[in-house]
Amino acid sequence: MKRQNEQNVQKCQNEQNVRINPIAKKPKLELKVWNNELHFSKKEIPMRLAEIASTRSKFENNKVGACIVDDEYRILGYGYNGYPRLRKRENNEKYNARENNILYRCCAAQNAIHHSTSSVRKATLYVTSFPCEQCAKTIVQSEIKRVIYLESETHHPNKNHKVSEDILKDYLDENLMTFAELMQDKQYVFKPLTLLS
Repeated sequence: MKRQNEQNVQKCQNEQNVRINPIAKKPKLELKVWNNELHFSKKEIPMRLAEIASTRSKFENNKVGACIVDDEYRILGYGYNGYPRLRKRENNEKYNARENNILYRCCAAQNAIHHSTSSVRKATLYVTSFPCEQCAKTIVQSEIKRVIYLESETHHPNKNHKVSEDILKDYLDENLMTFAELMQDKQYVFKPLTLLS
């Protein structure tokens, strides 16, 4: 049995289209293949990581992810939108009420900045949705030099999109761009990753 597992692991390491999950309680092999898009450009990888990070969000209709990289595309941090670290959130009505969960939410860009492994000064932020005004202020204060967003609309219904756009345009100028602009193709279509079983 052990020999068979070793052969399976070796087979997976030789192929680039599989993942191994070594952190499971019982280490097991997960043969999940990415949707025929195995080779991404280095410009595309951070946005894919932001997309993957967004899947960790508990908000079904509002999953946002962010990834921060340096000039050499090394990952400095990633984040997703969620609640602050609260011990009694699950049992507390004020956090679970639909109108309040937006007020108590931590944004993906803020989480990526706060949980980064090193300074994000002069780094690039990839985010799946246009940042809200709270994120915009955090981005400016962190001295991030470039923001690339996937969707032009913000996922914060109570936030003012115009305010965040003004803040980021004043600070970043031409370094605020859509992912299609980064890829230098206005017709570029970002195809969401889907896992095949």
